[in-house]
Amino acid sequence: MAAKKTEHETQGSAKRIAASIRKPVLPAANKLEQALQFAQKSPSPERPIEESVAASAPLPEVHAVEPSPNPDRAHPGISAWSLMPKSSEERQVLQARAKVFAKREQQQDVEVREQYIRFRLGEAAMYGISYASMEEILPVAKVSRVPCTPDTIAGIVNYRGELLTVLDLKQVFSIKNDDRPAKSWILVIKEGRLKAGLVVDEVDDNDEFAPAQLSPPLDGNELVRGIHQGKVVILSAASIFAHPALNIDESVD
Repeated sequence: MAAKKTEHETQGSAKRIAASIRKPVLPAANKLEQALQFAQKSPSPERPIEESVAASAPLPEVHAVEPSPNPDRAHPGISAWSLMPKSSEERQVLQARAKVFAKREQQQDVEVREQYIRFRLGEAAMYGISYASMEEILPVAKVSRVPCTPDTIAGIVNYRGELLTVLDLKQVFSIKNDDRPAKSWILVIKEGRLKAGLVVDEVDDNDEFAPAQLSPPLDGNELVRGIHQGKVVILSAASIFAHPALNIDESVD
């Protein structure tokens, strides 16, 4: 009896399996509709593109399609791929133009930058001068005052057997002249064959700036090339040597 029941159950299970196999998982109409939608969205394979095509070749006119107010039903028969160039020549022109524009962007990103040394005058005033105008940095030794010279001239020092004129920039920029630190420095700058010294309170650091991005000085001072990042005054060595403070016309009997 048990054997007959087991056989009966086995036959019923086989019938259910056969019925499930014959039953379609998805109606044929839905399958066809999904296949057509997939074919419309799939791009056609591209051909190899040569890089020697001139970027100036004309492209065919492409008319933009206005968006529909209902994005879910917006132009179901038109895809972005259908608006792209289809022929091999048109695709070559498009890629060549893209390369030209990419080179232009790279050239714009490359900007000229200059290294400069940053120093402090007074309590917090920060200044800088390009390394291209720098000769040497010296600790302040004995600076000898010269009679009948303006206050902007700190004096002269013996620099490798030559007399070097030293400027006091705090007098030039009207910075409160507190007691000079125990250890200050002289920046030896040059412009052609001319040399001079700038006495500063502290050599802070070195950095770089882009001349095209310097902000103009608020007071129009001719000694200033511009303001870096709104806080560092970048000086012009050429303008310093042309400053009237270095032109001593008085004579001493």
